[in-house]
Amino acid sequence: MKFNYFFLAAILLWNAGCQNAPKTADTQAPESVAGISLLYENLGEDTLSIPRSVLLLGENGGATALDTLSVTLEKIEKERYAEMGIPADAIDACGGWFAGGGDYFYVVNRNGNAVVYRGYLEEEQTDEGYHWAEFKPE
Repeated sequence: MKFNYFFLAAILLWNAGCQNAPKTADTQAPESVAGISLLYENLGEDTLSIPRSVLLLGENGGATALDTLSVTLEKIEKERYAEMGIPADAIDACGGWFAGGGDYFYVVNRNGNAVVYRGYLEEEQTDEGYHWAEFKPE
């Protein structure tokens, strides 16, 4: 009978070690390349029911706030990069849509420096594409 208790205790300990850590749906921290990543935190809605998010650039363990946005940001999967005009060498990308418009971002490593690009779409736009341009926070 002692063997059965030992076996039961071993299974319980093994099972406890296999539990996944809880994930926070409102914060995203992607795998980074060369210490560079896009981070974001969705803050919820303001008093007018407009979503608010903060976009940050993660570099070498630190983070710099880039912008506060009126969208709920989500990670853009690499499989969608080509259809969105994001270069294949982009390290990370995210974006969101709210009330007829969307803001989108990606980051690339250029000569060891993180370069962030911002794009947008509007419901009523007459041209095609995301209008990508290098993003320089104020």
